[in-house]
Amino acid sequence: MNFVQRDDHQHVLEKTRLDPVVDIRTRASEAVERELSAARREALRQERELAAARASAANDQRKPGDAAEWQLVEAGHTRSLQMVRVKEQQVRAQATVVENVRVKAQSAQMALEVVRRAADRKRAEAVQIREKADAKQLDAIATLLFSHG
Repeated sequence: MNFVQRDDHQHVLEKTRLDPVVDIRTRASEAVERELSAARREALRQERELAAARASAANDQRKPGDAAEWQLVEAGHTRSLQMVRVKEQQVRAQATVVENVRVKAQSAQMALEVVRRAADRKRAEAVQIREKADAKQLDAIATLLFSHG
């Protein structure tokens, strides 16, 4: 059974039994890449929030006034500092998520490459077998023509 398909450049490609596995691994790799992009976007968003929280905490809002006013401002500043700590923890946690997804994406890409190379080897073997069979057929035809001509 010799299945053949054409690629984008009109080259003949031998089909292999590994082609469905390549397709599955390709889809899995693409899904993990999308997941990695989303994790990186989230990390950037959280870093922006952290920068904003730091800027807010660095802003000194104390003005001349009475002690009660200063206590309110100080309480607000304490909340700002707490928010900075929370945002820092979120940024660190998201960095861990990004790294874990990055490792997962690398693994998926390597698994895809392994299967893709195996399929390419099988495809090359099939082409060689087909070419040998074609050459053998042509030799037989030439022999028949020569012996009857």
